[in-house]
Amino acid sequence: MNNHPKPPPLIRVCLGSDLKQLPRSSEGWSFKRGHPCYIYSICDPINNRHYIGATGCLRTRIQGHKSQLRRGTHSSKKLQEHFNKFGENSLYVYLLEIVTPYQKGKSRERYFHYLYDSILDGFNRDPISGFGGSFWS
Repeated sequence: MNNHPKPPPLIRVCLGSDLKQLPRSSEGWSFKRGHPCYIYSICDPINNRHYIGATGCLRTRIQGHKSQLRRGTHSSKKLQEHFNKFGENSLYVYLLEIVTPYQKGKSRERYFHYLYDSILDGFNRDPISGFGGSFWS
């Protein structure tokens, strides 16, 4: 477990609640320079286990995670197992950082994977989860 000090989240919302507190992307959002990248965690605060991700559309992305978890189809087996056992009210969404330009998001997401030890002791699957394909191109 990583013992480095962790900054407080910018926003903390229960996954089981209304997600309207989370920022929406502006209309016409794209991956172009100048648009923000939101670094977030889905966290089990009791055991301090995290799923770290990055997106340009935070509320939409979290709604997607929530939908996949409810259907039992989430790509993180560990997160899905936790959700099935303890429910959506046991998980919180933390907005950790807003990065501009968007292209810096990849390196900041990796930093938070390390800081929260989200791969070995958390809910992320592997070190390159979420970094591939056209998403970061």
